[in-house]
Amino acid sequence: MNFWKTSPNAIAWVLGWGGIVVAVMLFWAFLFQPLVDARKDIGLRVAAAEKDYVWMLGASDRLKQLAPAGSAGTFDRAGKSLLALADQAAQEALLANAIQRMEPASDSRVNVWLERADFDQVAIWLEQMELRYGIRVESFQFDRSSQTGLVDGRLTLVDSVQ
Repeated sequence: MNFWKTSPNAIAWVLGWGGIVVAVMLFWAFLFQPLVDARKDIGLRVAAAEKDYVWMLGASDRLKQLAPAGSAGTFDRAGKSLLALADQAAQEALLANAIQRMEPASDSRVNVWLERADFDQVAIWLEQMELRYGIRVESFQFDRSSQTGLVDGRLTLVDSVQ
């Protein structure tokens, strides 16, 4: 405190105002500007979320328009049974040799036994049956075969259209 009493007025004045300027700059740099930047960032995120919301509303309306048509009318089955469709799709997926047995469990279910089937081909086969015919997997059990990429297993296919 003695420094202020013994210093010339000009030095005390410069140091006092300099301290105030430094305090304002520190306030600006460490408090005010980060708050302004955070507010701007939040505003951008809100705008993006609002844009996404508007898009979702439009997509929702479009889905509601498509819903009455249903998925049953979109599958071209040519009057074939579930068993015939599964067999045809298996042959197209090159799985005919891997299928050991295929038997109907009911009108809307088919059990399939596979041996030494290429897992990738099985996945493609199941996906194609779901997309083209509306046939989905109800249950499955696969075990690794002795060769890499091959599986043995049993699965139950169910007709989702009926």
